[in-house]
Amino acid sequence: MRDDSRYLEIVLTAIGLMVTALLGYGQYQISTQQTKMAIKQQEAEDRRSVDNIEIQTMNLVAGHLANLAKPGSDFDASQKVVIAASEYLSSQFDRTALAAMAARI
Repeated sequence: MRDDSRYLEIVLTAIGLMVTALLGYGQYQISTQQTKMAIKQQEAEDRRSVDNIEIQTMNLVAGHLANLAKPGSDFDASQKVVIAASEYLSSQFDRTALAAMAARI
């Protein structure tokens, strides 16, 4: 009987170790997935913030873009503002939409 209880103790200990290992592995997988999700959320937030900066810059130069279509005294000043804003967006954030719009006008 003593050998049977010793055998049972060993089996239960082995099962306990396996369950603990499985729980630990599951926790590791969950942690890995959460880390990946956090990285993706941060990247999305970074893109949103750059999008907001681009939209704000375009809103600021919208009037100047309109002045590029008509010659006059405001043309030179507007051209300088639009070029400066497009260079800022291109160099800092790799956004070229404003430069493309200005070139087409």
